[in-house]
Amino acid sequence: MSWVRHDLPSQLGGHGVGFGDLNGDGRNDLVGPRGWLQAPLDRRTGRWLWHPDFVLNRDASIPILVFDVDGDDDNDLIWGRGHDIGLYWMEQKRVDEGNSEGDAVWQRHAIDTSWSQPHSILLADIDRDGRPELIAGKRYLGHDGKDPGEYDPLVAYWYRFDPLTLSWRRGVIAKEGDAGFGLDPKAVDLDNDGDVDIVGAGRSGLYLFENLLVRTATPPSQVTTFVPDYPDHADLLVLSTGENVLAPVKTPFDWARRRSHILLAMQKVMGDLPDSSRRVPLEVEELQSDDSEHYVRHRISFVSEPGDRVPAYLLVPKSLSEPAPAMLCLHQTTTIGKAEPVGLGGKPSLQYAHELANRGYVCLAPDYPSFGDYDYDFRADGSHYVSGSMKAIWNNLRAVDLLQSQSDVDADRIGCIGHSLGGHNGLFTAVFDQRLRAVVTSCGFTAFHRYYEGDLSGWTSDRYMPRIREVYKNDPDRMPFDFHEVIAALSPRPVFISAPTEDSNFEVTGVQEAVNAARQVFDLHGASDKLCAAYPECQHRFPDEIRANVFQWLDENL
Repeated sequence: MSWVRHDLPSQLGGHGVGFGDLNGDGRNDLVGPRGWLQAPLDRRTGRWLWHPDFVLNRDASIPILVFDVDGDDDNDLIWGRGHDIGLYWMEQKRVDEGNSEGDAVWQRHAIDTSWSQPHSILLADIDRDGRPELIAGKRYLGHDGKDPGEYDPLVAYWYRFDPLTLSWRRGVIAKEGDAGFGLDPKAVDLDNDGDVDIVGAGRSGLYLFENLLVRTATPPSQVTTFVPDYPDHADLLVLSTGENVLAPVKTPFDWARRRSHILLAMQKVMGDLPDSSRRVPLEVEELQSDDSEHYVRHRISFVSEPGDRVPAYLLVPKSLSEPAPAMLCLHQTTTIGKAEPVGLGGKPSLQYAHELANRGYVCLAPDYPSFGDYDYDFRADGSHYVSGSMKAIWNNLRAVDLLQSQSDVDADRIGCIGHSLGGHNGLFTAVFDQRLRAVVTSCGFTAFHRYYEGDLSGWTSDRYMPRIREVYKNDPDRMPFDFHEVIAALSPRPVFISAPTEDSNFEVTGVQEAVNAARQVFDLHGASDKLCAAYPECQHRFPDEIRANVFQWLDENL
């Protein structure tokens, strides 16, 4: 046997490759992270035509799946970020839907961004409904700890697409343990019981995931999770390994397990993070566009979940020559909401979206529910949420989806900044979304015991976390989490904290206690220089000199 080499155009090169018919001509094309090669009639001697029609990610999965996701008779793309966060799909649309030769338009959608390293993905009919589901698992140490979320517990999931909502419902194959897969998983009925099992291999081992559909009549979807109780939230370098059993945290793997407990504890107070089925298309609407000296300000709205639109401003610097860093800019407690950070009112010292856009950052400033243009009733509109805090977190995750969908945004350089309400809103969001690579919080928190001498009633309105009152009786001793853990859960990402010494809302001693405790975790990751804290001598403000330092810090860290 001999092999003949056929060189393909170099544009296809990169991390991630797929194979399938993209233009409906009956010939299978080649797909890469920056476009696709159209197959000629004669694959050996003909010219493969390059189409730079889309950009996926620099670390797209192997394979990139070519599949008609939405059943509209043209193939779409599904991929994971093999060395980063999330699963995505690219919807193919035709400019003229009645003309099969019409130009294709590609629209990016997020599937799930709650976990990392989906290096290899596949399609298989898990639930025997006649249509394949998406199957993905987390790779173990693909780059020896250098990638985001790489130390997090391994997982494996399956996803069923809903053609009515254009979203995906997640089912559990294996959750937060030692089993995942990194390369070339296979779907096969290994035990010959009439349903498809998964065989997955990786650097952590070789695993069989047995499908229990036949035995249980329904596919597995929920796994009951034990939420450990940590009596001292400042004692971060301990890990619960069972009831009343604490072991020392010695490695980043140990910390990742402790971090997963922090997320569970936060959800005990805030309610569960919404699942992937609420991740419907963003359907961005532009309501107005205004020109300024250095950027264009777009007044927009986007769909965060079925039945709800978030008002926002998107600031795009002029004359960008390449994708730029982006910032999610969250406002304080103010009736004008998003208008303050974009410079349309309020305090000049809190117009940080305007200032950052002038420096070349793409900035997105959404309204917090019930502020600005966002008319929201937490008990009626948000009855499916336990807290306003979790609703805001979900909206912000969708805002990051929006930023990642912009061609002028570098999807790997997105950060978050906020003051007061925006300060802790940003912290909470960044804990649940590792796509936020740098976090700035001004006057955003203090340890619960230091908040008004331990009276937590200010945290308990419908806008925030009512369970603090209803379940935990405003008692910091009963709280399942504290800000020591919130800050530590961001390690090793860069974090800048501005905590004025005279802030009457968030007492500075409690900030210092949280920072000192969290620094142990940053040290564990070899990232002690990534946790920065400034203590200006002023009241509840974001001083000019601190903001100047923050902007320089962002230039260096994002």
